[in-house]
Amino acid sequence: MVRNQGEVRAQNVSINGGHILNQGIIRGQSSGLNRLNARVENTASGEIELLNNESLRLTRGGHTNDGRVTVIGSRLTVDGSFNNNSAGRIQGRNAFLEFNGGLTNAGQLQLSFGTSDVFGEITNTGSLINSGGGNVTYYDDIKNNGEIRTSTASQSVFFGDYTGTGVITGSGDNQFEGGFAPGASPFMATSEGNVGFGFLNVTTIELAGSERGLGILSEYDGLDVLNGKTLTLGGILDVVLIDDLTPNYKPSLDDMFLIFTAGLLEGNFREINLPTLDLGLNWLVNNDGQNFSLSVAAVPLPAGVWLFISALAGLVTIRRKV
Repeated sequence: MVRNQGEVRAQNVSINGGHILNQGIIRGQSSGLNRLNARVENTASGEIELLNNESLRLTRGGHTNDGRVTVIGSRLTVDGSFNNNSAGRIQGRNAFLEFNGGLTNAGQLQLSFGTSDVFGEITNTGSLINSGGGNVTYYDDIKNNGEIRTSTASQSVFFGDYTGTGVITGSGDNQFEGGFAPGASPFMATSEGNVGFGFLNVTTIELAGSERGLGILSEYDGLDVLNGKTLTLGGILDVVLIDDLTPNYKPSLDDMFLIFTAGLLEGNFREINLPTLDLGLNWLVNNDGQNFSLSVAAVPLPAGVWLFISALAGLVTIRRKV
């Protein structure tokens, strides 16, 4: 292990023992390979700093951060796993972040202004923050059990699958283009900002009962867009049954599921896939501009069947009169 209490400028540097304990500063370069071939443990007093078109590639895996990582107009690539611990801060603007081994975030990823791109799967129990009118694109799957915050005038785009029991805060715009599946199963999610489901997005809603509640108290999945904000529907809606709460659960007559609420509902799903119901029942889909719900109703009888039933009723009446 090497302990750094000064400054390291990485240009294809390999550390004996493969481990650097950083209590100083690690910087990238504006040209060259700019590799640091070591497992980095960035302590509370440590900094990794990339400024003005610099780059740095951390090889190996098991990197941890309890200090600060700053990426401004630069590129950070991490080949192995990266744990941003609860005290850790990853900060930047116009940043290109590549977590090829995934990012586990218990601290804060703070991005602002300009355009930033984030690659790699993220497991979040901390905060992913987009502020200052920033545009952030997340290209891979996110499991959010913490907070995703998109502040006023900012936009966050999600191209991977979004899952988890976390919250979506801030009054900015959130666009889902890959998949949206609130959960644990089932789960009623909330967003303080605008939400859009793109043309290729697949929204998965699980039904385990008909009782609506907040968060994990709900018996089915859904999303409430708060503060009068807009939910724009699009893509595919897949509704599936699960038996997490009730074995072999199936909706019954007059069950109603309020799936989405918003100050304004715009657009429509281009395809809705619903589970099969028992014979004699069918699904009704209702969108009144603020509430999107599914309900179970009896299948209407054809006119010919009603005539036949009416005729039988007449015969019964006649026979009773005789």
